[in-house]
Amino acid sequence: MVKKYLDKISLADAINKLKNNFKSSRTDIEKIKTAEAEGRITARGIKALRSAPDYYAAAMDGIAVKARMTEGASERNPVQLKSGLDAVEVDTGDPIPEQFNSVIKIEEVNQIDRNTYSIEKGVPPWHNIRSIGESAVKGNLLVPAAQRLKDYDIGALLEAGVVEVEVYQKPQITIIPTGDELIEAAGTPEKGELVEFNSQMVRAALRKWGAKVKISEIIPDQKQLIEKALIEAAVTSDIIIILSGSSAGRGDYTIDILREKGEILFHGVNIMPGKPLIAAEVETKPVLGLPGYPLSAWLDNHLFIRELIYQLQGVEAPSFNQIEAKVNRKVTSDIGLEEFLRVNLIFDTNDQYTAIPLKRGSSAMESILKADGIMKRLSPFFKIAKTIRTVTRVKKALNSFVIDVFC
Repeated sequence: MVKKYLDKISLADAINKLKNNFKSSRTDIEKIKTAEAEGRITARGIKALRSAPDYYAAAMDGIAVKARMTEGASERNPVQLKSGLDAVEVDTGDPIPEQFNSVIKIEEVNQIDRNTYSIEKGVPPWHNIRSIGESAVKGNLLVPAAQRLKDYDIGALLEAGVVEVEVYQKPQITIIPTGDELIEAAGTPEKGELVEFNSQMVRAALRKWGAKVKISEIIPDQKQLIEKALIEAAVTSDIIIILSGSSAGRGDYTIDILREKGEILFHGVNIMPGKPLIAAEVETKPVLGLPGYPLSAWLDNHLFIRELIYQLQGVEAPSFNQIEAKVNRKVTSDIGLEEFLRVNLIFDTNDQYTAIPLKRGSSAMESILKADGIMKRLSPFFKIAKTIRTVTRVKKALNSFVIDVFC
């Protein structure tokens, strides 16, 4: 019996179906030290627990003075101030004594003797003084929910007395590599054997997006063993990835297992590379069957699993960096197929990018190493144009593409 894909769906429909099916799923919330929370996503809004500063503080090294006593000071008419009575020395951050209301920085102070200062410039009230709550006011919202914490967020929170924050747990992902022909990278492949590197490549990206990742041992192409690994992973994982076996070959059991143990959301997406992707739900968990060809697995990971990782933490995945570029030669694709081509980019003197497509193929790893970006080519359903002018406009429009720079 020949296995066939289910009806392939468009990229947009596949992403929407996957996200909508798990739209209410979130990782658990945990409380961690603020100092260790860089890059984590807040589960709730965070308010200042104290004002910062919570006193009037010197913003400069110098002397605290009474502003009214400095009026009229100039080079021709310097004003003398008595230490302890009219002025006191302060360092940056020191509290301002109650009787003073301004600070003159040390570079503008002449000390005549131990007890006398001379100034040649008057200052207004509250000059060089940090007000209470200048940086943060107790009770004010500092960071909203669903925000990835950056380095300056950490600093502001700690200053405001927030030493612990509630964040979404990092999604736990289990990768299950399968295949009789696979060996570990440290081994020496014999004829008919292939190095299993897809799991490490996928894991590197998953970690970058904020996930914790476990890779199982390589599972042979035996249905019972793959099924056992899947069921065990579903207990502890937020997402399960089965590597290879998503196609329709004799040893590809992934689709049968997922159909028996859960619900198939879709099998096959109208993209290249990455077409044989499987998405399913097993024990309420998303399960993705990635193709064995490395560029297919790489692209599907970026397009689909990346979306889920962010969604599980309550935020939208950031948009890919994009630029517009021209393509100076004809690029063809199958009708209705969204093809992702690796390209080199040339920046010319007219501030315009030109994209040069590289070698096609789902196993051509060298092309991704040399690529500057990814060009999505949507082949349109052509209609016979009524006029030459219309045809010209269509062709010209097809020569401009948006390039995704994956990083």
